[in-house]
Amino acid sequence: MALDGGAYKILEAYEIPLVTVKLFRGASTPEQRADLIAKLTDTVAEWIADMGYEKENIVPLVWCIIEDVEFGSWGAGGKAITPQLLKAAFEGKT
Repeated sequence: MALDGGAYKILEAYEIPLVTVKLFRGASTPEQRADLIAKLTDTVAEWIADMGYEKENIVPLVWCIIEDVEFGSWGAGGKAITPQLLKAAFEGKT
């Protein structure tokens, strides 16, 4: 990845934007994760561009990390999340 002069100017003024997403292990395919990374990158670059920077200079600087979490190691509402509980929540059955 080559960075042009505009990108270096942004690096001098700000830290690199880092987006971290935690997903359940096995809950998405590599293709879905790639799509998520592309969409997050575009959204963050657009947000920074609204501050007066060129979007094409921002895109190479946006870092995205997707971390896997095992079912049962993540909880909500006082309950460890299981695949069944997550499915029920998505279906509005909780």
